[in-house]
Amino acid sequence: MEHQITKNFDYREVISNRLRTPWYESISSQDKPILMFFHGFPDGPEVFSSLAEELKSDFNIVMPFTRGVGASQAADRQSRYSSTSILLDHMKVLQSLNLNKNTPIFCVGHDLGGFHAIAMAEHLGARCAGLVLMSTMSIRQMWKQIRKPRQLLKSWYVGFMQLPVAPKIVTNKLPGIIHAYVKKLSKDRDWQPSTNGSYVANSDSHYKEIFKEAVQSRKTQNIQLNCPVLAMWGDKDPFLEIPNKNSYGSLSDDVTMRIFKGDHWFFHKQTAKVHQVLKDFIEVKMKDKIQ
Repeated sequence: MEHQITKNFDYREVISNRLRTPWYESISSQDKPILMFFHGFPDGPEVFSSLAEELKSDFNIVMPFTRGVGASQAADRQSRYSSTSILLDHMKVLQSLNLNKNTPIFCVGHDLGGFHAIAMAEHLGARCAGLVLMSTMSIRQMWKQIRKPRQLLKSWYVGFMQLPVAPKIVTNKLPGIIHAYVKKLSKDRDWQPSTNGSYVANSDSHYKEIFKEAVQSRKTQNIQLNCPVLAMWGDKDPFLEIPNKNSYGSLSDDVTMRIFKGDHWFFHKQTAKVHQVLKDFIEVKMKDKIQ
């Protein structure tokens, strides 16, 4: 099922470092907190449409396309897919919103989008009221996790994406292979992106940059966030081993973890429950922030 997100959300775009950078939004009040959603692979912001629809009456919603996905203009330089470069894109999106610059922001990331949600939360500092991670973890956590045999077997495609030529052929010329593989492993994912491949193209560039940053994380100092973290997982994730709650301690001292029935896209079949957990988390943390 392909959600018609364009019916209920406004499409906007801005030029960021000479590249077209689009997003969907639903802005209704200066007084509402911002929920900024970061999608993963092989998805676009439409993957959040059901959840965002449930939340937009209480929050301002912003859902950017990551670099080179869907309507987002692809880059010629590999470095343009780094977390730092994509963070600058997302900051450009935020700066383009007609909202108070002090409006609290909750960053919500799924899959690879979790890395970008964490980068945004770190950059925002005190303005970030909370971080929500769905089927994802930090790059530092992932580096430790991927060396475990069970995770290595599940994440075989990460190694494939590091090859010089083959990944670009598959992601840009044969996207149907990837969509078929994901569909076979996930029963919860109820959104199927366009078959033109624009939601898969350039994904190898993202994986190359993330792997590079994961290796570098061994030598960099860990920076804890000053915001609370809500980690949510499906109990039958076919792509990632569920980390224990303590491993999120490297991100924040305030961590809540919830496990739902479902797989990597558990929030599609568990929309109402996820919506309630997310809303409760935000309301509690907003009260704590005010106090």
